Amino acid sequence: MKLHEALFDKKFIILFSISLLVPLYIIYLMLYMKLIFMPIINDDHYLATCAIAVTISAVIGAPFWGYVADQIGFKKTLVLLISIDFLCKIMGLFCQEKWNIISLYFMLGFNDKGIITIIGPGLI
Repeated sequence: MKLHEALFDKKFIILFSISLLVPLYIIYLMLYMKLIFMPIINDDHYLATCAIAVTISAVIGAPFWGYVADQIGFKKTLVLLISIDFLCKIMGLFCQEKWNIISLYFMLGFNDKGIITIIGPGLI
Protein backbone atom coordinates (compact mmCIF):
# COMPACT_ATOMS: atom_id res chain seq x y z
CA MET A 1 0.00 0.00 0.00
CA LYS A 2 1.38 3.40 -0.96
CA LEU A 3 1.45 6.31 1.47
CA HIS A 4 -1.25 8.19 -0.43
CA GLU A 5 -3.55 5.16 -0.29
CA ALA A 6 -2.85 4.63 3.41
CA LEU A 7 -3.58 8.26 4.31
CA PHE A 8 -6.93 8.22 2.53
CA ASP A 9 -7.97 4.79 3.74
CA LYS A 10 -11.31 4.79 5.55
CA LYS A 11 -9.95 3.00 8.62
CA PHE A 12 -7.03 5.41 8.96
CA ILE A 13 -9.31 8.45 8.70
CA ILE A 14 -11.64 7.06 11.38
CA LEU A 15 -8.81 6.27 13.80
CA PHE A 16 -7.09 9.59 13.12
CA SER A 17 -10.34 11.49 13.76
CA ILE A 18 -10.93 9.61 17.01
CA SER A 19 -7.41 10.22 18.26
CA LEU A 20 -7.68 13.90 17.35
CA LEU A 21 -11.18 14.74 18.57
CA VAL A 22 -11.53 12.69 21.77
CA PRO A 23 -8.73 14.44 23.75
CA LEU A 24 -9.92 17.95 22.82
CA TYR A 25 -12.41 18.12 25.70
CA ILE A 26 -9.88 17.18 28.38
CA ILE A 27 -7.33 19.56 26.87
CA TYR A 28 -9.90 22.35 26.99
CA LEU A 29 -10.79 21.57 30.62
CA MET A 30 -7.14 21.41 31.67
CA LEU A 31 -6.29 24.73 29.99
CA TYR A 32 -9.31 26.63 31.30
CA MET A 33 -9.82 24.78 34.58
CA LYS A 34 -9.62 27.85 36.75
CA LEU A 35 -11.84 29.97 34.54
CA ILE A 36 -14.55 27.33 34.39
CA PHE A 37 -14.58 25.88 37.90
CA MET A 38 -13.12 28.61 40.14
CA PRO A 39 -16.41 30.56 40.33
CA ILE A 40 -18.22 27.33 41.29
CA ILE A 41 -15.74 25.89 43.80
CA ASN A 42 -13.47 28.78 44.86
CA ASP A 43 -10.70 26.40 45.96
CA ASP A 44 -7.44 26.49 44.02
CA HIS A 45 -5.90 23.55 45.88
CA TYR A 46 -8.85 21.35 44.99
CA LEU A 47 -8.46 22.18 41.31
CA ALA A 48 -4.80 21.17 41.53
CA THR A 49 -5.96 17.90 43.07
CA CYS A 50 -8.24 17.41 40.06
CA ALA A 51 -5.25 17.82 37.75
CA ILE A 52 -3.39 15.18 39.76
CA ALA A 53 -6.43 12.89 39.47
CA VAL A 54 -6.07 13.02 35.67
CA THR A 55 -2.47 11.82 35.92
CA ILE A 56 -3.24 9.05 38.40
CA SER A 57 -6.19 7.81 36.37
CA ALA A 58 -4.10 7.84 33.18
CA VAL A 59 -1.51 5.62 34.88
CA ILE A 60 -4.26 3.20 35.89
CA GLY A 61 -6.11 3.44 32.57
CA ALA A 62 -3.30 2.47 30.19
CA PRO A 63 -2.78 -1.12 31.40
CA PHE A 64 -6.48 -1.57 32.12
CA TRP A 65 -7.64 -0.71 28.60
CA GLY A 66 -4.78 -2.69 27.09
CA TYR A 67 -5.92 -5.73 29.05
CA VAL A 68 -9.55 -5.18 28.04
CA ALA A 69 -8.54 -4.88 24.38
CA ASP A 70 -6.63 -8.16 24.62
CA GLN A 71 -9.67 -9.87 26.13
CA ILE A 72 -12.58 -8.59 24.02
CA GLY A 73 -10.89 -7.23 20.90
CA PHE A 74 -9.97 -3.87 19.45
CA LYS A 75 -13.30 -2.86 17.90
CA LYS A 76 -15.43 -3.67 20.94
CA THR A 77 -12.99 -1.89 23.24
CA LEU A 78 -12.93 1.18 21.02
CA VAL A 79 -16.74 1.33 20.92
CA LEU A 80 -16.86 0.91 24.71
CA LEU A 81 -14.28 3.65 25.21
CA ILE A 82 -16.03 6.09 22.92
CA SER A 83 -19.38 5.38 24.60
CA ILE A 84 -17.98 5.95 28.09
CA ASP A 85 -16.15 9.05 26.89
CA PHE A 86 -19.39 10.44 25.43
CA LEU A 87 -21.18 9.87 28.73
CA CYS A 88 -18.33 11.56 30.62
CA LYS A 89 -18.56 14.60 28.38
CA ILE A 90 -22.31 14.81 28.87
CA MET A 91 -21.73 14.51 32.64
CA GLY A 92 -19.34 17.46 32.39
CA LEU A 93 -22.24 19.73 31.54
CA PHE A 94 -23.81 19.06 34.94
CA CYS A 95 -20.75 19.31 37.21
CA GLN A 96 -21.45 21.80 39.96
CA GLU A 97 -19.95 20.17 43.07
CA LYS A 98 -16.51 18.98 44.12
CA TRP A 99 -17.22 15.26 43.90
CA ASN A 100 -18.65 15.66 40.37
CA ILE A 101 -15.64 17.55 39.13
CA ILE A 102 -12.99 15.20 40.47
CA SER A 103 -14.90 12.16 39.19
CA LEU A 104 -15.19 13.87 35.79
CA TYR A 105 -11.45 14.48 35.65
CA PHE A 106 -10.68 10.95 36.82
CA MET A 107 -12.93 9.36 34.20
CA LEU A 108 -11.68 11.62 31.40
CA GLY A 109 -8.05 10.82 32.20
CA PHE A 110 -8.84 7.12 32.41
CA ASN A 111 -10.60 7.11 29.02
CA ASP A 112 -8.13 9.45 27.31
CA LYS A 113 -5.22 7.15 28.09
CA GLY A 114 -7.34 4.23 26.91
CA ILE A 115 -7.80 5.85 23.51
CA ILE A 116 -4.06 6.44 23.22
CA THR A 117 -3.35 2.84 24.24
CA ILE A 118 -5.84 1.37 21.78
CA ILE A 119 -5.11 3.50 18.70
CA GLY A 120 -1.57 2.17 18.18
CA PRO A 121 -2.53 -1.50 17.76
CA GLY A 122 -5.58 -0.38 15.80
CA LEU A 123 -3.40 1.24 13.17
CA ILE A 124 -1.30 -1.90 12.83
